[in-house]
Amino acid sequence: MERSDLGYGPSGDYGGWQVVDATPQELSDQMYRCGPAPVKAVKMGEITKPYDCDFVYSEVNADKLFWRYAGVNQPLKLIRKDVLGIGHFISTKAVGEWKREDITKSYKFDEKTDEERATMLKALKQANSVYSRYYLNEDFNDVHFNFELRDDIVIGQNFTVVLEIKNKSSHKTHFVTGSLHIDSVHYTGKHRESIKIVKFERELKPGSMEVIRDEVVFNEYYGRLLDQSAFNISCLASVKDTEFDYFAQDDFRVRKPDIKITFQGNPVSREPVDVIIRLKNPLPMPLKKGVFHVEGTGLDHPQEFKIAEVPIDGTAAATFKYTPPYAGRGALAAKFTSKELDDVDGFLAFETQPRPEDVLMSNGSHPRMNEVISRRDVIP
Repeated sequence: MERSDLGYGPSGDYGGWQVVDATPQELSDQMYRCGPAPVKAVKMGEITKPYDCDFVYSEVNADKLFWRYAGVNQPLKLIRKDVLGIGHFISTKAVGEWKREDITKSYKFDEKTDEERATMLKALKQANSVYSRYYLNEDFNDVHFNFELRDDIVIGQNFTVVLEIKNKSSHKTHFVTGSLHIDSVHYTGKHRESIKIVKFERELKPGSMEVIRDEVVFNEYYGRLLDQSAFNISCLASVKDTEFDYFAQDDFRVRKPDIKITFQGNPVSREPVDVIIRLKNPLPMPLKKGVFHVEGTGLDHPQEFKIAEVPIDGTAAATFKYTPPYAGRGALAAKFTSKELDDVDGFLAFETQPRPEDVLMSNGSHPRMNEVISRRDVIP
């Protein structure tokens, strides 16, 4: 849309794509609304432009700051800033295809570039943030921390948290104390439940490195999983005899297995075809009283298939007859639930071919002689 109300800026006018959130969760000028915010203004850090550019900018290109609270009469202490954690894989559906189109570069400059940092400082100045001065603080460089999480985990597997601590000093010994916290959380990050706390204390000789490693096994986390199987892993460490504190955290979900949906043959308009749905049990325990629910193009009501038990390493499977109602694009979606494992789904987008009697041949007088024309509007 055109934004003639905003005039011209350093990069031209602010017309084009605008950001609108139809279901905002925060107030803007005492109303629940968000946008329209010009995408161009968001990318350039013009956060004072209406409407709600500051909020949209924080959604796609904020720096995540971590503070230590020591008490009511004590100042907050900035213990970590994550400049890379927000604004990855901003996406939309590709036009005419079942693919993801990445539009991250429309909203921000590439991370770790001078343009991106300059935009952040520009936004901070426009916001008149009292915390801007913290960006000028020098880091303590003697001790380096590297916090890693092996987070490509399928439910049922163990996962490992690793903290590497290296003393870069060539002459001074440092003492480091801290703890690793493994919590299960709701997808909002609230209402967490502690799974495990690992405390440590290490002496680092000059040039040495220590590795803190903790494995979280299935039985430790399975009974404490909350909705969407989300975790928060955090590390807090202090270097003695200095004012340096280190904090890092990571959020991740254990992946649920996908339901595989396949056709026994090619789908043809108004002709029955067998559909097979399969799910392999990822847990080290049987799945009992499982149910498949299937919905899709041309199904008048959801299909339901009960699976009494799926053994360890076993596969749940069901087959049904499916008749595509017309030629063209279609989709099937399946969900599996059981007492031991739920919120498992699968999706299949497919192209239904027309029946031979629904394929027309152009006559010889047509410029594209003998072209095959598929009728995609045939509905029973």
